[in-house]
Amino acid sequence: MIENEIIKKIDTIKVSILEVLNTIIDKEYIYSVDNIVDKLKIQRVYIQDEFISKMDTLKLDRLFKVYCKSCMGDSKSYKELLQELGISLKHHDFISLNLDVVKLIQEAGLTKYKLSRRILISRPQLLKVIENKFMQEFEYKDDDGKYYQRYSKIDSKHAALIFVVGLKDQADLKEHYGVRTELQVYRRIRKGDSYVLAKYVIPSKTDTKKGMARYLLTHDIPASKLQLAKDVFLGE
Repeated sequence: MIENEIIKKIDTIKVSILEVLNTIIDKEYIYSVDNIVDKLKIQRVYIQDEFISKMDTLKLDRLFKVYCKSCMGDSKSYKELLQELGISLKHHDFISLNLDVVKLIQEAGLTKYKLSRRILISRPQLLKVIENKFMQEFEYKDDDGKYYQRYSKIDSKHAALIFVVGLKDQADLKEHYGVRTELQVYRRIRKGDSYVLAKYVIPSKTDTKKGMARYLLTHDIPASKLQLAKDVFLGE
C-alpha cells in the first residue's frame, strides 16, 4: 500500500508534467536544434540567430526531464527524483501511479535524447520559418548563352518536403561530382543532371545571388514522400 502522503506529493508534481506533455503533443514540439542543423546543413550559430529567435520554443526544466526519464525506466533519474521529493517508493509503484504520464510520453515521441536537450521546437513554427526564409532558384539561359536567375517563394507543402527530406550543401555536391570548386558544381548542374531536383537560397540582405544555397537531391526523397514531391513540383 502506497502512503497517501506520497501519492499527494507525486500528484502535485504530476499536474505540471501532464500540462507540459499535452503542450508538446498539441503544439508539436518535436524537434531539437540538432535536428534543424542536420536537416538543413546550416551552422548552429545561424540557426540560433535566424531561426530559433523567431520561434516560441519550449524550455525543458530539470524536474520535467528527471520525472519523464523516471517514467521511462531510468534508475539514475529515479533516484534523483526520490531525493528531490524526499520520499521512498519502489520504482514499479511509481510507474503504476504514472501510467497516464507514460502514455503521453509515448504519444509525444519523447526520447532520452530529446530530454537531454535544453529546448524543443514546434513543427508548425519551424515550417513557417523555413517557408519565409527560403526561396527556390530557377536558372535560365538566354539566346546569347548568358545565365540568369529567377526566385520564387515556397509554400507550406514545399517547406514540409524540404525538412522531411533534408538539404545538402556545396561540400556534399563537390564530393558527389568529384570536383573542387563551386563553378565546377554549377557546370554539372547546368548540364541537366537529375541528381539535383531543386536549388534553394536564403537571400542575403544585399544580394539574393550571394545568399546561402542549399540543394534538394532526387535520391534523398523516400518512397513515402514521392506523392508530396509530385504535389510540390508537378502540382498533382
